[in-house]
Amino acid sequence: MMESKFSSSSVDSTFSSRMMESDYSGSSGSGGPAYNAETPKFKEIDAVHELHRPKLGPPSIELVFFHGLQLGDYSEAYLKTWMTPNESQSWLTTWLVEKFPQSRVLSVSYDSSITKNTAKDGSIDLPAVAENLATSLIEIEAVGNIQCPIVLIGHSLGGLVVKEICSHAERLSRTYSESPRVVPIKKFLNSVKGTFFYATPNGGSLLTELAALLSSTQPFLTPRYLESLNEDTGRINEDFAKLRRKYGWKTYGVGETDETVISGTSSGVLVDEGQASLDMDMFSKILGTNHLSICQPEERTSESFQCLVDFVMNIVHDQEDAESEEFLLQCGLPEHGVSLEGRVERVMEQLQLREAHPVLLALVGMGGIGKTTLARAVFMEIHASFEYSSFIYNAREALRLRDLDALIRDNLYKGEKKDVRTSSNQSVSVWKSLKGKKVLLVMDDVDAREQISIVLSMIDSNWFGKGTRVIATSRVRNEDVLPDFINFDVRGLNQEESRMLFCSHAENPEMPDELVNKVVAQCGGLPLTIEIVGAYLRKETNAAVWEETINRLHRAESASGTVDDRLWNKLKLCYESLETMEQEMFLDLATIFYDHHDLELLKAAWKRSMKAPEVGLKNLVDRCLIRIVQQATKNDIDCGLILQRERVWMHAQLRDMGQVIAAHSRPRILVSTSLGQEDPALNQLITTNAKGEPLIKGLKVSYLENRQSRELRTNIPASCFYLPELRYLVLENVDISGFIVKFSSSVALLSLHHCRRVLHSSSMSWHNWPIRDTDLASLGNLAALEICTDPKIDRPGSPGSISSSIKSTLPTGFHKLAQLRVLLLRSSAVKELPPKFGCLPRLEYLDLRTRELTALPESFGQLTTLERLCLQCRALQRLPASFGELLSLRTLELHSLMVDELPDNLGRLRALRKLDIYSCQKLFSLPDSIGELTGLESMVLSSCNQLTLPESFGQLQGLQNLEIRYCERLKELPECFGHLQALQTLKLLHFYELPKLPLSFGQLCSLQDLEMTQCLGLRKLPDSFGELRALRKFKIVECYDLSALPPSFGQLIALQSLIIHRCQLRTLPESFGRLKSLQTLKLEKLPSLRSLPETFGHLWALKTLTIHQCENLPFLPVSFGHLRGLQRLEMELQCRIFTKLPDSFGRLPALQTLRIISCHLQALPETFGGLSTLEKMRISLSKSVKALPEIPDSFEQLEALQELIVEVPPKGVAMDVLSVWLEKLEDMGWICTRGTEEGVYAFAKVSRHAPSVFDFAHYMHKRRGVECVCAAPSKVSGRQSRERTDFCL
Repeated sequence: MMESKFSSSSVDSTFSSRMMESDYSGSSGSGGPAYNAETPKFKEIDAVHELHRPKLGPPSIELVFFHGLQLGDYSEAYLKTWMTPNESQSWLTTWLVEKFPQSRVLSVSYDSSITKNTAKDGSIDLPAVAENLATSLIEIEAVGNIQCPIVLIGHSLGGLVVKEICSHAERLSRTYSESPRVVPIKKFLNSVKGTFFYATPNGGSLLTELAALLSSTQPFLTPRYLESLNEDTGRINEDFAKLRRKYGWKTYGVGETDETVISGTSSGVLVDEGQASLDMDMFSKILGTNHLSICQPEERTSESFQCLVDFVMNIVHDQEDAESEEFLLQCGLPEHGVSLEGRVERVMEQLQLREAHPVLLALVGMGGIGKTTLARAVFMEIHASFEYSSFIYNAREALRLRDLDALIRDNLYKGEKKDVRTSSNQSVSVWKSLKGKKVLLVMDDVDAREQISIVLSMIDSNWFGKGTRVIATSRVRNEDVLPDFINFDVRGLNQEESRMLFCSHAENPEMPDELVNKVVAQCGGLPLTIEIVGAYLRKETNAAVWEETINRLHRAESASGTVDDRLWNKLKLCYESLETMEQEMFLDLATIFYDHHDLELLKAAWKRSMKAPEVGLKNLVDRCLIRIVQQATKNDIDCGLILQRERVWMHAQLRDMGQVIAAHSRPRILVSTSLGQEDPALNQLITTNAKGEPLIKGLKVSYLENRQSRELRTNIPASCFYLPELRYLVLENVDISGFIVKFSSSVALLSLHHCRRVLHSSSMSWHNWPIRDTDLASLGNLAALEICTDPKIDRPGSPGSISSSIKSTLPTGFHKLAQLRVLLLRSSAVKELPPKFGCLPRLEYLDLRTRELTALPESFGQLTTLERLCLQCRALQRLPASFGELLSLRTLELHSLMVDELPDNLGRLRALRKLDIYSCQKLFSLPDSIGELTGLESMVLSSCNQLTLPESFGQLQGLQNLEIRYCERLKELPECFGHLQALQTLKLLHFYELPKLPLSFGQLCSLQDLEMTQCLGLRKLPDSFGELRALRKFKIVECYDLSALPPSFGQLIALQSLIIHRCQLRTLPESFGRLKSLQTLKLEKLPSLRSLPETFGHLWALKTLTIHQCENLPFLPVSFGHLRGLQRLEMELQCRIFTKLPDSFGRLPALQTLRIISCHLQALPETFGGLSTLEKMRISLSKSVKALPEIPDSFEQLEALQELIVEVPPKGVAMDVLSVWLEKLEDMGWICTRGTEEGVYAFAKVSRHAPSVFDFAHYMHKRRGVECVCAAPSKVSGRQSRERTDFCL
């Protein structure tokens, strides 16, 4: 790290007109240099100065600074602008780098002087400046090349330069749209995540004020020049506004409050608040600063510096949240226990992923057969290779409430990660972001053409880029619904797979095989039916029950009605066996609560009318009727909090069945979803109910919001609030202004999402708040309350927002809700809680999120029944002294608080089992009493930059799961760390300076799962590491300094899974072969690895081995053939001298799948035919090879081999050489069944009597009923046509 202090002269000699060469590897795409982690060299780069880059590895973010107008020489402005007030140091290279050590920091220099003596041309030509700087940044400096987030920071005029550079880059992207030059430009534009402006004249005020102040001052430029420059800012700001909407860039502005003295006499506020905050997402006034001092903070805690740090931190976190694995949580879909690998591969073959033309594929089959599960598995396999991808779950239902644009936006991925930027930008059509992009779109459960018509029209007009793929799942096989789609029939499980799945649920090994096989046969291969029936018969020992089940399944299949009716009749077996309470819970979940509600809300409501609902819920799970998933809700994400909450997931077929049953039951649950029109059924039922017949126990009214105006719907009958037997009331996007609301006294659950009540009087102006004191009397039985206001409406300055001068609070009598157990209050409007808030006698779960709340009342500690507390209060500066009195508290989640310490009596929370602290950036330490939490089982510490651990930390004897990430000041773990005797799972993520682990680390005797990611500076693991005898999984990623594993590593006798990714390991220790339990090993991106130990062949339990991008690994050890348990092997052999496999390779007795990628192999070993169990083989040759590997005669002995695919570089190997090679394979009985222009050849083994492709196709059709279809691009449109041919399978 650079020295923290230096004089301005030394700064100039060190940095002026110099630039570190920065080359990065691992960048996706072409055109960029490779990363070089060696000592940087300096070179002259006009106008751009690199001040910092990470010591190891590529940067996680690029920060580019632009100075503003200068009254004199501008040559040192790129540093002096960002100095501390006494000019002792540049905070860019000290404080900022300490906060973001993995950042790349650049500062730009350009002619911004407004004096005639120093200005080159007597003018500032912003377009010319932007053109020069854009070239330097994008083409020379390769900013954006590695596609990490970019934040552009400008002061004064520098903010306008930022905007003009972005506009210039956009113009270039259109000019060079067909040229390779567009690649780095698009990378730059797509990588920009945010812009930060220090006192930037977004409306031109700076130049107007300055022109007036300088009207009589020389030798400055003429005021007319400044006025003309001011006139250009309108165009600049207008162009930038369009761009930030298109790309979803976040903006933050800070403004001055004091006057700036110019030329000794003139002074004024150069940029007022109105101009500095114009078109900003966020804005802050920095008290006590003028136009120059606003970007010269006095200390690290200065607000002008902290605002930038918070902004950058949010950008970093946005990119890290919602990794591709979260897709599983969002869908809430189960794995049904049967391998999908073969099905996924067949779908991928139909998608023809190497072809440039768009492909539309329909997965067709009856409900419950596994279409969605298969589509999800395919999506997870391939979505990272697309520029953008989106999975729309349950499109048929989702499109009733929202348009496809919004659904895609909320589920959009960019590469592997969730595209938070586009998802949060509601003002721009997502289709614009997808223009010309390679897109993967999966739409689940499509049953009407209009649901997908817009996608079809865009395919026809070539809106998307080359390689686009669209997958739809549908219960109907109809050309009118899915025209021009290739139909892929999703078939049920075979008998063996069905039996395996059934037995995993039935768990009854005593029943005769004959009965089991009969039940399985009646299920028809449908995974859903098999699971439900298997769960129904779980541990059932009465054979008569099994016989009756077989008979009922047979009658259900033979009954008249639709396919869905027959399926539901089978599923009703399990439903009808439920107790009355459990049936009621099932119907509640299938109707009013199936989409997004926190499970704790439902439990609290059920407790008002049911006994032991937890038992009923468990039974529903055991019967496979529902699943409990951990998932962040849409409202969580809207509020900026991504925490996992328990929610219910139900299969669409079960949900549809439940809704049909509920429609004929009494009392009813009514769900009205509308685009805003009147719902006659709703009006009629409520009118009937009002006459005295208790028809409705649950009511949900949900209107589609107008995304442009954010208008809320009001056409809801006023009588819906007072229904005598109403238990559940859920309103979404409803404006209840003007209603005289009297809630029914029977209501146990009230959920108000984005509902607004606006009151106007001379004494009060209360916006958006739906509950008043007068409502409380009628809510005496309320057990669960959820209020979520729209953060976009609540934003200051938005229509209908709460005035900043008004204190918004809960009603003063709120504590009178004596039955309230769960309160979810997610509103940026709440500024204080009533003094008696702590008097809620039964409150068990509180989720409180607000931007304005600064303190909790002292009565808070009186919530003696509170078991779970989540606080996300960005202005909360302290927790009350009574906090330690929450003696029932079991779960505590603190997010984005501004507290610098936690109460000393925190250790009194003896019931606490889970403690999570996120983004509390001022929290410097945990209290010493933390060690008294002996019952604490789980802890997460994330993004607490000042946090250190006390010595009492090792006293947490009950701690089982610990995750620490992005705690920058935490540079070492205390020596007491090894005393955590119960610790089973440990994740150490993103430590920027962690030179070592404590010597006591090996004492973690219970540790089973360890993950270490980006622990920079860690050169070795302690010698005691091998003492972790319980360790089963170890994942170490991007620990760039780690060059060796300790000799004791082989003592990890329980280790089953090991992943080593991007480290500097040169070899593995000789003891490595002693890992007798190791089953999965992945060695990825290890450029320094030059050999594997000879003991490697002793890993007899190893089943899966992956070696990727170890480009300096020249050979495999001779003992490799001794891996007698190896079943799957995947190697990317980039080393040019890796030309052969060891002779022992053919002695791998269990190998089933072999993939060799980017290889330079000259021949396969003669023993290759000894791979008697090999079923699938894929070999891909490096683009630089000119010859094909020699095939040994033993190759034809591979009797088990069913699939052979060879990838040959089309321009590397001569055609005559390829022909000879193909002929030899044909002589061995291998016929090429498919070949592409990209050099991918698929082979199938047949008898010698089928020597031609055409005879082979005929043979397969005759013997196996396989229809041969060749998919070729249509010349007429961008869609895919289907042509019958006898060429490929």
